[in-house]
Amino acid sequence: MKIHFYTMSDGDPWGFWCEGHLSQTEVVSAFNEALEQQDFKPIESDQIQHKFGARVARSDGEDDDFNFYIVAESAKGAIPITYVDAEALERSW
Repeated sequence: MKIHFYTMSDGDPWGFWCEGHLSQTEVVSAFNEALEQQDFKPIESDQIQHKFGARVARSDGEDDDFNFYIVAESAKGAIPITYVDAEALERSW
């Protein structure tokens, strides 16, 4: 399983995610390893959410590196993701 760490265009953290709707209790260790590498405190399994994400083409001329969004299940290109929102995170320093 690959845990992705994305930031917003201003450098603030966006969140951590992996593809698929996986059991929160089974993936919490993998998420905590990824969080530690980015200087965040560990989380509990109840902070892990099931969402849908998609790459959305940008037409405003902004940097295409920042084009992955939480979307509705019915959105074009939506994939199930297991997600930790940056709002739930605390820095370890």
